[in-house]
Amino acid sequence: NVAKVDKVEGKAYVNVAKVDKVEGKAYVNVRKGKIIPGYEISLTLAWEGEAKDADGKSLLKADGLVEIPYIADENADEDPDLRVSVKDEGPIGKRLKEAMLAKGKPLILEKVRVYVESMAKGGPAKEDLEIKNVAPKAQPADSPAAATTAKPKEPVVEKKKEAKKKGFKTITLTEKFSCRAGAVYEILMDENRWKGFTQSNARISKEKTVKQ
Repeated sequence: NVAKVDKVEGKAYVNVAKVDKVEGKAYVNVRKGKIIPGYEISLTLAWEGEAKDADGKSLLKADGLVEIPYIADENADEDPDLRVSVKDEGPIGKRLKEAMLAKGKPLILEKVRVYVESMAKGGPAKEDLEIKNVAPKAQPADSPAAATTAKPKEPVVEKKKEAKKKGFKTITLTEKFSCRAGAVYEILMDENRWKGFTQSNARISKEKTVKQ
């Protein structure tokens, strides 16, 4: 949503006209039932303003940009840096810029906080994530999940397997990702995302290593 500010600083009128540019990445990961959002985006808004005299006659119309260079999950608990610029740096242009800072900045930052809170709850994929959390409750009797809780039907067979390979156990893990294969590859090859998921240092590169 575009923030709007009306009738501020006497006869100065300013409002955000449009979202000019959004760049970066945003994703949501679920690990052990916990939602882990990840995003690093930059945002540019176009704003416009008009100054009028006491009779309501237009003195000057000006426009400029509001830039938020870094909105990231690592800084989710604090407001990002916000920069306001105006094309006309004259006295009236500066007045409109000050009005935008005084009245527009709080509204824009509130929109950013709404986005951050939405991502923390699962973002646009929230409903899909909730379905995935509920689905395991109704497992078919012959499913792998049900088998883990059911009483072993053939304990003798299990004992024979253990006797053949004493000291060895077979562990099978299956994970389903509701996304494109390309997206999984990009995540696995992204060093910064691995650091975020594991909360530890990681070194990953897409470059092929050739053994000499």
